[in-house]
Amino acid sequence: MKLRFIATSIILILLLIISGGVGISSAEKEEKIAAQDFALMTLDKKKLSLKDFRGKYVFLNFWATWCGPCIDEMPSMERLYQKFKSRKNFVMLAVSIDKGGHELVKRFVAENKLTFTVLLDRDSEVATVYGVMGIPSTYLIDADGFIINRAVGARDWSSKDSLKFFEMLLEGK
Repeated sequence: MKLRFIATSIILILLLIISGGVGISSAEKEEKIAAQDFALMTLDKKKLSLKDFRGKYVFLNFWATWCGPCIDEMPSMERLYQKFKSRKNFVMLAVSIDKGGHELVKRFVAENKLTFTVLLDRDSEVATVYGVMGIPSTYLIDADGFIINRAVGARDWSSKDSLKFFEMLLEGK
């Protein structure tokens, strides 16, 4: 009986060592994920790079004009943008993965009265680098260039809770 207890204890200890503490080490030393830099064209045919916004929180959204959930969340993104666009530490970038080109996206933006910056990723190269599997996908990048949050699927970005979250984030609380 004693021998079985000792053998079982040794096996459990070895499994714990092999498994790296069953995730305890990753919880204690959470690795930050750096947002990959990219350069894309705006609807005004200006080239923008993510690194241009270092020092700001970046709301980075991947979307398409044919995506129903993307269309559903655009009005709330616009309201969020209107609320915080005057903050020096906030920027919203909406990356279109439409294959239809510049004019299609420009027409959609005008019809929906969207005023935040829209970038074109026609070949989904940047979306692929970010591991986007479904749209809409939104990444929140901190002022140091690290991804601090990710949301897949449509959200109400202008809900009371969302506005409170961004208010606290941008105030550094």
